[in-house]
Amino acid sequence: NETQESIISIIFKYCEDRKLPLEVYFSYQDTYNFSLEIPEGYKLAEVPKSVQLTSEFGNYSLQFSMENGKLVTQRKITILKNIYPKEKFKEYIEFRKKTNNLDNTKILLTKI
Repeated sequence: NETQESIISIIFKYCEDRKLPLEVYFSYQDTYNFSLEIPEGYKLAEVPKSVQLTSEFGNYSLQFSMENGKLVTQRKITILKNIYPKEKFKEYIEFRKKTNNLDNTKILLTKI
């Protein structure tokens, strides 16, 4: 999407001009568990691959499994409180960009 790419380019420009350290004011953890019942007459083309990311900024995991005809998803992100040198800002944005992209994982259902 062009708007998202424009925002990202502005953020990366800001990375180069950044004067102050990056301060993450508080740690937090979000956990989401949900399931999707596969409708009768359809099947999941493939179960998405589970992913784990670890960085100095935090951790992220996205787990998928099939249980009783349902796609079960478990997502957990932990962001750590810290003060990072300004040079780490771009890495932080990359980490958050990866987690955002993974949050938008697509699934494909096919008709049987």
